[in-house]
Amino acid sequence: MEKEEKERLIKEETDRLKTQCTKLDCKRKQIAHRLCAKAAYLKVSLEEMQEDIDENGYYEKFSQGKDQEPYDRIRPVVNTFNSFTSCYQKYMKQITDMMPKQIAKTKEKDGFEDFVYGRED
Repeated sequence: MEKEEKERLIKEETDRLKTQCTKLDCKRKQIAHRLCAKAAYLKVSLEEMQEDIDENGYYEKFSQGKDQEPYDRIRPVVNTFNSFTSCYQKYMKQITDMMPKQIAKTKEKDGFEDFVYGRED
């Protein structure tokens, strides 16, 4: 992936994530926007690495020396992919946790909650 293309995709993803943060207060919004930028970078990088892994596989032949028989070892990009995935999930959880909680509105009570919470056992 070209550098310009990657930067464009990161900007698009950052903007998409930032639109989700419009209802946050000023302080949280600043923090969320920084997290959005980092999460966007990770997402685009993960997609790039995933293409490489799909094309070249998880393992490569590796040998310690000329006389030794090569063996399969995990490719370094796979370890980086796993690490980035973990970081991306953490950033997205932080962003999600900052969002205002939405309370589900029920149209009318059917008595089930009263029955469940009214029990003494």
